[in-house]
Amino acid sequence: MAAALTAKDNARAKQARQLFKEGQYEDAAKIFSSLSTEYPDKLVFTRNLGACYYYLRRPEPALSNLREYLRRSQDIAADDRAEVEGWMVEMERLRDQPAATASTAAGPLPQQTPAVGSWPATPGTNGPAPAYSEPPLGGAGPSSQGSGYQQPQPSYQPPQAYPPPQGYAPQAYAPPAGYYAPQPAYGQQPTDGQPPAYAPPPASAPPPTVPPYRRGFLMMPYLGLNVPVGSTSDGISTGLRLGGIFGGHLGRFLSLNGEMTIDILNFDTGPGVSATAAQVDLTVSPFFHFGLPQVEFVVGPKFGFFGTAVTLSKSGSQNSTYSGGGLAYGFNAGVFIPLGRIAIGGLFNFTGRSYSSWCSNDSSTNYSQVCTDNPSHPVDKFIGFSGALLY
Repeated sequence: MAAALTAKDNARAKQARQLFKEGQYEDAAKIFSSLSTEYPDKLVFTRNLGACYYYLRRPEPALSNLREYLRRSQDIAADDRAEVEGWMVEMERLRDQPAATASTAAGPLPQQTPAVGSWPATPGTNGPAPAYSEPPLGGAGPSSQGSGYQQPQPSYQPPQAYPPPQGYAPQAYAPPAGYYAPQPAYGQQPTDGQPPAYAPPPASAPPPTVPPYRRGFLMMPYLGLNVPVGSTSDGISTGLRLGGIFGGHLGRFLSLNGEMTIDILNFDTGPGVSATAAQVDLTVSPFFHFGLPQVEFVVGPKFGFFGTAVTLSKSGSQNSTYSGGGLAYGFNAGVFIPLGRIAIGGLFNFTGRSYSSWCSNDSSTNYSQVCTDNPSHPVDKFIGFSGALLY
């Protein structure tokens, strides 16, 4: 569903339409371009932007926006499509016939098709007259036409490169059925028997550019804290967490990634006893990406394996060592603020670690390693809070 315009952006859209009606297409295009980027689903801005470039006689941006409007519009009316396609034909001819435009500037030749879009500009404007305004009355045509000059048939083809013979009064024709009568463009005022200059209905711009951190390779290093929860917190305090997520985008909203997490465990040991312990996770961690242009959200599950290593040292005694491993599972969720080609933010996650094996080497085993499958060791549970970068 397309996002609704804010009151401020609604006022900007009205300003752009007014500028368009006044023939100030350059200024109108700047506002429509900004609105089309901020509201990519409102194709009305794409069409308006293409229309501005059409009247500015800039074929490439006009064609780009008009093609995108036709491609993405699903409920476009037949007369609207015919109108836009007519503009595109004119722009393609203007783009592909630079030599014809140059020859028209040197003087019209008999029995030749003049270059497209070469009507003289109306005084007080910086561009050609719209494609659907009538030729100026009383204009002097080329001598080669003389009395044999034929009255043009009503159509949506672009105007000829020179006005009709002096004294010729062409018939007025109306825009397609269903369109409202627009205001005169280029400062022209309507006259009796002639319609005002035809302005197109509203339109928009190219699809928004996908930010760099949402396409191609994905990398997310992070650093933060691990916090034990539940029974895991008995004898263990908050420790250091570091890791990274690496993968690639399968589309704009989905990425497939692998993750490595290292938790440094902080055991609460008694006097004279020190502990060194760490847990390492290797998981598959896909992400779903969504958000606004100013905010990026990621969320996804994680599933894989983990390993644990613990060494207890006590003065005057042999070190005791423990190790284990099993399944790791959980989820990640993050929010990021774009900063150019990267985004910076925070990552929250939950990790559960269920042991499938456990090995002990301490006084109870006479300092010989003894391993057990499917031990009764409780599931370790941690939540993490980390700062992260998204590339």
